[in-house]
Amino acid sequence: MEAVISGILGEFVSRAISFVAEKCREQTTAEEDLQRLCQLLLRISTVVEEAEGRCVENRAMVRQVSTMREQMFRGYYLLDAFRNDLKDEAAMNIRDHCMIKHQNIASCEERSLVVIELLGDVDEGAWKRLLCSAERCMSHGSKIIITSQSKKMVSVGTTEALMLNGLSKEAYWYFFKILVFGSTDPEDHPKLTSIAMEMASEMGGSFMFANVVATLLRENLSVRFWCSVLRHLRVQRKKNFLLLGEFFLEGGRPRYAWSMANTRQGSKDKSFFRLCGDYQKGPASHCEVPKITAVDLVLGTWSTMPRGKFEILSWRSLIPPYYSYVCSCELVLQEVHPDIEP
Repeated sequence: MEAVISGILGEFVSRAISFVAEKCREQTTAEEDLQRLCQLLLRISTVVEEAEGRCVENRAMVRQVSTMREQMFRGYYLLDAFRNDLKDEAAMNIRDHCMIKHQNIASCEERSLVVIELLGDVDEGAWKRLLCSAERCMSHGSKIIITSQSKKMVSVGTTEALMLNGLSKEAYWYFFKILVFGSTDPEDHPKLTSIAMEMASEMGGSFMFANVVATLLRENLSVRFWCSVLRHLRVQRKKNFLLLGEFFLEGGRPRYAWSMANTRQGSKDKSFFRLCGDYQKGPASHCEVPKITAVDLVLGTWSTMPRGKFEILSWRSLIPPYYSYVCSCELVLQEVHPDIEP
């Protein structure tokens, strides 16, 4: 009778572990499966310990306890392996959605500061586990500052989130005016000032785009050229809404761009560029940056038409540590969207 019961119990244990292991393979991110496996292993361990404590002499039972012990070892091995897989997956997810903006890792006795920008939504549980690990490695009083455009990330912090709003229309205009005119008095160029104010309303409060357009305008202080740039901005916004239903100038979301030559009336060239994947490089002295700039893209001043995917330099900061902001770019031929007129 003992042999029959032990055989049934052993078969149940083997199948149970196999079933839970298979479930974990199907859903490697579901911690509930790992919890069930952990509970099952706890029961098996109790049975094995009780059997060993009774000094069982029946050969069939001894073999069965030995089998259960092997199954228990197998289960714990799978449990640890799955946990490591989860950690690796979480770390990869965090690495793909984070950008370190600043780090000052001090010695064990000194406080450290790390500033991290979240580029998208990150698994909250994985993020909190990472923070706990970081706290053990950093001295008391060290800080990790998190920045994100997603409101979902508010809950990952340990203090109340500080919400930053965009500049008001008036403040943004003042910022853009300084970029465009510099030390030149705008009152000496009333027509250009009027055009620049209209441009500012087309930029959606983007700091980076303001710098790109300001660089473009400073190259040519003629009213005709500035009017062409204004028309180009409006046409580009209209086409992005037509193709994407939205128009974001920052944040890594895809958008389309045309050279000014391609948005002129009568232009036969319908090709344009798909921009996405904005990211930061720097400082400038530590890495290479693309030779083609966003201004080159708008003016069409490249000597050779790039093929396939390439990168452009959107903007290089003039403030230390002189970060560069790079964007992925791809040429889109007119056959892709034949309904979009230049």
